[in-house]
Amino acid sequence: HNEVEKSLLLVFFLISDQHLANLLVIKKTAAKSRIAGIGECGFDFKSNLLDLNSVAFQRQGAVFMQQVELAKQLQLPLVLHLRARNHEETSLLHTTTANLLVQAGCSKAQKVHLHCFTGLPSDLANWRKHFPSTYIGLSDKMGESRTAILQNWDISLFLLETDSPYLTPEVVRRYAQDRKLEAPPNSPFFLDFNLRKLAAFAPGVPERILARAQQANFRALYQ
Repeated sequence: HNEVEKSLLLVFFLISDQHLANLLVIKKTAAKSRIAGIGECGFDFKSNLLDLNSVAFQRQGAVFMQQVELAKQLQLPLVLHLRARNHEETSLLHTTTANLLVQAGCSKAQKVHLHCFTGLPSDLANWRKHFPSTYIGLSDKMGESRTAILQNWDISLFLLETDSPYLTPEVVRRYAQDRKLEAPPNSPFFLDFNLRKLAAFAPGVPERILARAQQANFRALYQ
């Protein structure tokens, strides 16, 4: 592995509203060693109503703005986690809330990684309009809400993800279930399954071409 590939194993810092001190730690770490990105960061309202006036939203927004500022200072990609209870609320985070906050804190040159993207084609178009260096992360759930994206996709935009230890590939879970075994946690070892699933949305494109494309995309984003 080259140095870029090694660094990708160490780039992600989960920063919550309970761990603002981590921002200072990351700043100090960045001065001594290579950090390739800031994230996951953003908003998570999977279990709660997305209320823009709620204390929870204001708290998450305040932390997010500090993370955006950190990415700007360090000139690093933002890895965005944007999740809500349904597609409509998730789309709201993409098209207004998070997007406007990043616009307020960063230039158009800011690199963005939409982790485990669950938005609509219009959501991706909005990110690309304001931040041309936007990439979408695709996990095992890529076919559920992103079918329209994958049917009209650009090979230069995608990043394969596992989200380990979560989102164990369906084929692995079925294999374990059929044998009455507990499904294993997800890991980078299972990334090939996601590649094969992605290939189903790109008939005529060999898996090796998709694999090379996603490697090139990761290097372009995290160079």
